[in-house]
Amino acid sequence: MNFKLGNKKIAIFIIILVLLLITGGVFWWRENREPDVGLIPSEEFSIKDTEEGKIIEHKKAGLRVKIPLDWQIIDARDSLLFTTPDFQLYSEVGPYGPFIPEKGCSIEMSIKKEIEASDYDIEYSYLKLCLEVPSHCGDETTEVSGSKALKHIYSSESHSVYKGYIEVMVPKNEKIYHFTTYFLSHNKEQCIQEFDKFLETVEIK
Repeated sequence: MNFKLGNKKIAIFIIILVLLLITGGVFWWRENREPDVGLIPSEEFSIKDTEEGKIIEHKKAGLRVKIPLDWQIIDARDSLLFTTPDFQLYSEVGPYGPFIPEKGCSIEMSIKKEIEASDYDIEYSYLKLCLEVPSHCGDETTEVSGSKALKHIYSSESHSVYKGYIEVMVPKNEKIYHFTTYFLSHNKEQCIQEFDKFLETVEIK
């Protein structure tokens, strides 16, 4: 009888020890695992052709956009590039340069995950501050899908060529939604119009 009781105590002790080790292991893993931050890979987006256009979506990030059926989609690994049917890349752009169109228009889209008030908060809190105090950053504010957004406009002249871009950033739910269009002087108005129409299709939950 005592022998059986002793076996039961040993078994209970082993079970408790195993549970403690599992609990400790889970806690250690949660504290030391690599956080899920950074740019969302382009392959995680779903693309579907419909009668109303191409629907690009990332359900987990709560993003849905639409482009015309005849637009092209280029996988840029950590971003997606949408181009009009007549798009031609500006000849002076290097292999790692921005998608400046010599002809037609382009829109680049990406999502970056950050953790507010942590070591992984690179832009998120700064952008939120800019939205609260626009004069702090000197950029315009706008609205995308009912959310406040920061609008950064840049232009320069190099070798007598006017180049520029407009970037719209939406910081929401510890994610930064980036939308950018590039242009030269001769297609600036066209690309701004296409960009504005695109932003009207954006849905962020």
